[in-house]
Amino acid sequence: MRTSFLLMAVAATACATFDTDSAGRAITKDALEAHVRFLADDLLEGRGPGTRGDALARLYIARQMQECGLRPAAGDGSWMQPVPILGITSTVTKSLSAAGKGGSASFAAPDFFTAVAGNAAAGAEWRAAELVFVGYGITAPEQQWDDFGSTDVKGKVLLVMNNDPADDPARFAGKTRLYYGRWSYKYEEAARRDARGATRSARS
Repeated sequence: MRTSFLLMAVAATACATFDTDSAGRAITKDALEAHVRFLADDLLEGRGPGTRGDALARLYIARQMQECGLRPAAGDGSWMQPVPILGITSTVTKSLSAAGKGGSASFAAPDFFTAVAGNAAAGAEWRAAELVFVGYGITAPEQQWDDFGSTDVKGKVLLVMNNDPADDPARFAGKTRLYYGRWSYKYEEAARRDARGATRSARS
């Protein structure tokens, strides 16, 4: 009950008036921090889609909007707009084997590698795929950077380092990670080049 009262007080402070001056006084560091602290609290368990924490976060936000005098606009008259989401649970059934000039090796999951599926197919595998190391896996003309050059990676698996180059402050915003350093970019770049897949270097 005490928690509910405090949340109601925060909402009332933020939404009681709508003129510019009053709104400016109501929107304070403490008021904003109160909402963020609740939504970021461990009790919401990360707010993963479809979880109890997600439901609590959505309910909280809906009540805040209602307190501000807004009206629900979803097709069924509720605050929640249905969004179809597909969840994929990957199970590794075989070990990873690699062979090269120096010999061969086999690695078992999950101790030495992990794998996730990129689509909802019943199964996925790399059979006799060539592994190619491509540094950071970045092509950024504006940074005068190209990890691929003329290398044709079609049908191959890319071994990519995490992040983006951080040793030169004049490039890639120094130690600030740009989109080039994120895995979503690296997977997109692999797909643009018709690679079979991409994997991360364990030491990057």
